[in-house]
Order: sequence, then C-alpha cells, then structure tokens
Amino acid sequence: MLLDERQKEFVDKIVYEKKNFYSVSREMSLPINKVYDWYDELYDEIKRMKTEQALNIMEKYDLSISSHLEQMGKLYQKLTTEMENRDFSGLPTDKLYDLLMDVRHNINHAIREIENDDDDDWDDEDLDLPEDEDDDFFS
Repeated sequence: MLLDERQKEFVDKIVYEKKNFYSVSREMSLPINKVYDWYDELYDEIKRMKTEQALNIMEKYDLSISSHLEQMGKLYQKLTTEMENRDFSGLPTDKLYDLLMDVRHNINHAIREIENDDDDDWDDEDLDLPEDEDDDFFS
C-alpha cells in the first residue's frame, strides 16, 4: 500500500512511538474522527509493521520459542537438582518449590505452543480455553 507522507507519519506515531489516538490527533492537528478513519484504513499496514517490529526484537534478543524452551529447561534442571539436594530443614524450600512449579508451567506452555503451532488468524490465548492440569511433575 502506498502511503502519503502524513499517513506514514501517522503509522510511525502509532507503531514506533506508541502514541494513543488523542496524542496523534493533537500532534498532527487531525480531527479525532480522521485518526479513527485512518487507523481503520491503514490497519493492515499497522499490523504488518507491528509484526515486523516484534520479529526484529525477537531476533535481536534470541527470543524464539525454542531458545526460550532451552533456557527454561536449563533453569528447571538447576532447580530440580537444588530440590534433590535439599534436606528440607529450612523453610525457604516452599519458595524454591513454587519457583520450580512456575518454571515447569512455562515449559509446558512452550511445548504446547510448539505442538499447537497453527497458522490461523486468531490468537489461541484469546480463546480462554481451560488449561491442562499436567503440572504435577511428581506423578
């Protein structure tokens, strides 16, 4: 889509500067209804640029699902080793256990993302599906 200079400025303010509609309206001297109209009109371009921006950040900081899963696996392994070496005489074990459960939950979530990698148009997080109760690693 070919954008004129004002529309490019508008998209930049929304995507890169993360301005709200009222700030954009004021800064660009646009009526608020024009801001809403442009947002609707340029929605696909805004979405494309936001996706591109997110992918660039993920690549820059190595935030892929597989690298996240690898990091969580290493942390889980360290926490499990620590739990196995505890003699449970100290009370802070509950915090360690809670952390271990949180990491396990994150690993399960990452695995589900990989297993359910679909190319549909909606975000599965928005479906509000019940979570599996498979976080009990002692079973």
